[in-house]
Amino acid sequence: MLKKRISKIIMIALSVTMLYNYSGFSVKAMSESTNEAYNISNKVQDNTFDLVKNEDNYIEYVIKEDGKKLIYKENFSNNGVNSKVYIIKEDGTQEFYKSINSIFTDTGVVKSEEIFSNGIVEKSELVANADGFAESNNALEDDGISTQNIMSVANRKKYLRTDKRGISLVGKKVSIGAAAGAISLACPGIALAFAKTIIVKAIAIMAGAIAGGIGAGVSVLPDYIYETRKVYRTGGGVGKIYTRYDGKFYLDSARRQYIGAFTYSRRGFH
Repeated sequence: MLKKRISKIIMIALSVTMLYNYSGFSVKAMSESTNEAYNISNKVQDNTFDLVKNEDNYIEYVIKEDGKKLIYKENFSNNGVNSKVYIIKEDGTQEFYKSINSIFTDTGVVKSEEIFSNGIVEKSELVANADGFAESNNALEDDGISTQNIMSVANRKKYLRTDKRGISLVGKKVSIGAAAGAISLACPGIALAFAKTIIVKAIAIMAGAIAGGIGAGVSVLPDYIYETRKVYRTGGGVGKIYTRYDGKFYLDSARRQYIGAFTYSRRGFH
């Protein structure tokens, strides 16, 4: 009798241990799988990239670059981004490394100037270009959305087509802010905050794929980001017509490495 009771106690203990371990793994897997780009956590972590803070006009992140652990602190404005970069030492203290001033120009070029602590100055440019094709195209026809009957279009939505395109990033990628600015300039309608989140998620994916935790900073970004978007015509009220885009972004042309989904719009016909 005693032997049976001891065996029963051992079986119960093993069952509880297995249930605890399985539950912990399941919770972790669920939290990671639901981290979409449009609702990205403010604490994305892996071997090489750590997003510390992400606000509309500010971002702070830690990334490994050229063997150094660096923290970037970037402030955004309408026409550019100013970045301060510090080396994080082993004891946790921060030492100034460089400043970056990136200007968004009217020609679509992001011009950056890096000023290092030793006085060296490096200038570079980054430009994004969007190219692609329409997969399908539906004419507006008599859908009630036209300049003749613009008074009746409020809250209406008409599917137009599906676009597939690539967004190239040509030049030196000195910071998240510079890369986001280039995408925002090349893709009217994509707000800087949206572009920033696209870049953040892309870097997190790329940095996580690098073995050994040795990163190459923002330069891990590929030269292309790919988008598939559904295009709609919508009415925003009297005298207001918008073109709405429901876009999904990827790291590869085969659309297998998913970054995230964004909805954005432009006023007028596009």
